[in-house]
Amino acid sequence: MKPLTWFTIGFLWLFVACGSQPLRADSSITPQKTRQPDWITTPVQDKSFFYAVGYAEGIDVLEKLKDQALADAKAKIANTIFEQAEVDKEIQSYGMISEDSRESLKTQFRQSVRSRSVARLTGVEIVQQYTENVKEDGLSYTRVWVQAKISRASMENERQRILSELARKLAMVDENIRKAEGAVKEGKIREAIEAYQKAIVSATQVEERRDEIAVYAQSATSLLQNIRIRAISIPESIDTDKGGKLIFQVIYLGDQERSVEGIPVSFAIRGNSGQWTRSALSGKNGQVVCEIQNLKNSLSENRMTVVVDMDFPELLSLGDTYKPFYSQLRDAVTRSQLQVSFKSVSLKKQQQTTAVLCLIQNDGNWQTLKALETEMESVILKRGYKIKRVTQRPSSQDLIDLTPSVFSLLKSQGIAQVIVVSVLPSGISYQESVGRFIGAYQVSLQMVDIENNEVLQTENTRITASATKKEDVLQAFVNAAAKQLSSLLE
Repeated sequence: MKPLTWFTIGFLWLFVACGSQPLRADSSITPQKTRQPDWITTPVQDKSFFYAVGYAEGIDVLEKLKDQALADAKAKIANTIFEQAEVDKEIQSYGMISEDSRESLKTQFRQSVRSRSVARLTGVEIVQQYTENVKEDGLSYTRVWVQAKISRASMENERQRILSELARKLAMVDENIRKAEGAVKEGKIREAIEAYQKAIVSATQVEERRDEIAVYAQSATSLLQNIRIRAISIPESIDTDKGGKLIFQVIYLGDQERSVEGIPVSFAIRGNSGQWTRSALSGKNGQVVCEIQNLKNSLSENRMTVVVDMDFPELLSLGDTYKPFYSQLRDAVTRSQLQVSFKSVSLKKQQQTTAVLCLIQNDGNWQTLKALETEMESVILKRGYKIKRVTQRPSSQDLIDLTPSVFSLLKSQGIAQVIVVSVLPSGISYQESVGRFIGAYQVSLQMVDIENNEVLQTENTRITASATKKEDVLQAFVNAAAKQLSSLLE
């Protein structure tokens, strides 16, 4: 029995071993891998070349994976250049790292700088490559390693280029700060502000100097906040026809008050129109002149706003991060704002007393339209006319015909010229589409020289007015006509 027993046991073991093999899942089978070359894990270096290993994996075609692995190797070479380009460099700082370290503004400090420049790699070659096809959890993909090399001479050249670029950027920042501080000492405030602005822009190119940007912005802000505009000569009144000059001076309130040359200044007048100097640069003595050639309206008060006209578009182009500095500088500019007032009068128009007489035809008869006379008197007073009301009116028909008796009657009352307005209404109708009453009026305006019996100006126009009530249409016409007719007067 014993030999049979051992035979049976051996047979059963063989059955289990052979029968269980097909039950194993194929996905658990890992193909036998060849041994990876030593250069993947053990860096190879020599005196002439620098070696780097790049890696990529995926389901892309082999050539694309190879390119990705090469890019990885180049990135490692670039990182090595950046690390070896780190220098402990002594520079002359004209800024400061924080607001709390103002005492270090002009002191030397040692700073470690690492370039963030993009490495320009040339002459990188693939020496070897190794590929593995892998199956894991039912997925198939490829792993690729490449060994790339670059001459150490090329790396050194690139390292020196990076350091030179860094030195150039650092020098650019410091040079602008030197210019700014030198300009302040010489009283060249505009040049100093512009130099600080350039320092801000150049500092954005050097990561290690970006913390100082707030300092440069504050320095420019302080300069702007100390600029003032002073009124030197402001006439009490200006002839709207002949114009006049307003003289100002730009000053800087530093350790001692000084005039500032070359500051742009803008001029604005609200509530009036015409021709005047919109902007100008301050001269050697800081003076700047606004010359008014003419103004449209005669007003008891014209307000002119004078302000430093400086903007900083370069800061806006740097992106949202630096917009607060732009706003800070613009707010400082507005502190220089100055407002002055003066009258505007027309001496030519005031030399001649003017009367306004308005007539409207009603049922075939001409009647005085007193409401339009009053409105027109008010409006044309702002145009500089000297208004005088008649004490004795000529007859309506004589006024329409401009008979000789009209001229003698008005002349006897000290009136030099008269504005005659005649109105022919064409009826009022209700328009359902707009839900309003609408009236149309044919209007004729004449300006007449009483002394010479001469018609100076004639204007004809058609004016439409509307109102929700029929009885209000005429008043609506009067309001519209007064403004429209006065604008026709030259």
